[in-house]
Amino acid sequence: MTQIEKYYPVIALSLLLSIFVISSCKKESNEDLCAEEYLGEIFLIESSRSSIPFDENTSLYFQDSLENETVFQFEVEKEGYKVLDKYYQEPCEFDNSLEKIYMVNSDQYRYVISESINTLNLTFLLHLQTQPSYYPFNIDTISDQLGVFRSSETDSTAAYASNLNILVNPRNLSEDDIKNYQNPVDEITLLNRTFYNVLIGQGSNEYYSYEAGLIAFRDWDKKLWVLAKTERSIK
Repeated sequence: MTQIEKYYPVIALSLLLSIFVISSCKKESNEDLCAEEYLGEIFLIESSRSSIPFDENTSLYFQDSLENETVFQFEVEKEGYKVLDKYYQEPCEFDNSLEKIYMVNSDQYRYVISESINTLNLTFLLHLQTQPSYYPFNIDTISDQLGVFRSSETDSTAAYASNLNILVNPRNLSEDDIKNYQNPVDEITLLNRTFYNVLIGQGSNEYYSYEAGLIAFRDWDKKLWVLAKTERSIK
């Protein structure tokens, strides 16, 4: 055995230790790069808040084609305006096996519109918030959006499905991104009532306008109900 051959085991062990140390440093570095990051504050533009025109304790009267009536209540105290920390996550660009979490301080409106006497088994949710762009996450590209949700057919209190997502204010979205959102219909007549600048949900299940809010919907049997009047009570 040559003199250098005697040191082969030592050399091999040293190489293995070096690889282990380098791998450990790399792993630690990636974890640092993918650590949770606070990006600051993003708040709604003041004009976006008028996209929900209801006042506290508003009753919404809807009628079908036979003038049967049902009443929904919009009550601020059920949800309302909140400022909170919001968390977003996506695969880390430095290591796809890790999740990168971004945290921002943000405000939102989240209101429930529920039927006074639950005959249709329907509840609606309005969710107004500032939405950053995703993939990659970017707080510098944001828009104000209003989601109109309806309760699930099986459980009106637990789960909501989004049928209508409204771009309230594009802020600094690109023209290509803006094209992904629908434009309002200038004028529409529903059961002999005419409304203007109306946004229509998937399957024509919800109709919404900034002026009057939720103006019409279809129940689970696809029957159309149209807003006949609103009343605001004073407490």
